[in-house]
Amino acid sequence: MKRNDFVLYFSLSLSITFLSFISIFKAVHEILDNYFGAIFIGIFFTLFIINLFRLILSSINRGDQTFESRTNSQKLFPHLIKFFSLLVLAVMISYPLKIIIFKNQINSHLKIYKSEIVREYSRILENINTANIEEMIMAFEEEKQFLILINEPEKIRDFKEIKEEIVLIEKQMDMDISQYKNVVAKSTFFAQKIKIINNKIPLSYFFTLLIIGLFFTPLLLILLNNDFVEYFKLKNKINTSLIKSEYSDFTVLRDQLYIKSTGKEINIRQNFSDPPFNLIPIENNINYLKKGSLLEWFKLNNQN
Repeated sequence: MKRNDFVLYFSLSLSITFLSFISIFKAVHEILDNYFGAIFIGIFFTLFIINLFRLILSSINRGDQTFESRTNSQKLFPHLIKFFSLLVLAVMISYPLKIIIFKNQINSHLKIYKSEIVREYSRILENINTANIEEMIMAFEEEKQFLILINEPEKIRDFKEIKEEIVLIEKQMDMDISQYKNVVAKSTFFAQKIKIINNKIPLSYFFTLLIIGLFFTPLLLILLNNDFVEYFKLKNKINTSLIKSEYSDFTVLRDQLYIKSTGKEINIRQNFSDPPFNLIPIENNINYLKKGSLLEWFKLNNQN
């Protein structure tokens, strides 16, 4: 690999690692509001993502003889699952990063959203308390009329008590609304921020494309850059050598165990010339008669 290529791949890997950690840290901190937890979980999942990324890259094989003769689309087609995995990964990583980049725009929309839900909560609470107050006043009037009807007006409560209860209800309502405002103010609304990004900030899609391009670039370079051919050939040669060595040891042990248990040598018919890969079948030189071929043979001999 050329020096410039090494610097490029190292820079790409470093960028992906750094952005993955920042993204996961931001997402976890938004949800848990805990710096130490966000750092620990960020490191863990960043290592997971990097290893998954390495697995995808290392599973690419360019060592077969037909690879270089294919078109670019034919080279890329077998790796669609890898591309889809990277696409999902890149999109997931992009959202927390977009929350950081478009913070000002998000906060302006989020402020409106918070005021709306506080206003809606206040309206619902006010309707409930208004209904309760009206029910209290109605119950007081009914009780008052009943006591007058049975000539016991001295038992009628002072309306000041009702007013005091109404004042307490209104104070409690104000306290509930104030507490709700504090909860809303402290909440990060992570899911709502993502919704705002999707619906209110079209420019964020361009940033998503940049992250997708960053994640796809190493894969595309490996698939389309011919400097990696020698690496893949060497990797396949080593893998083939290891498999053959293991298979050879296996066959020796198998034969020994068979002789030890039966006292006879094992005789296995091989249908392929390249075990254990079994890609090249052994040609069978025996000619088998087909249906009706015997009759055809008799007819030809009788004619002669």
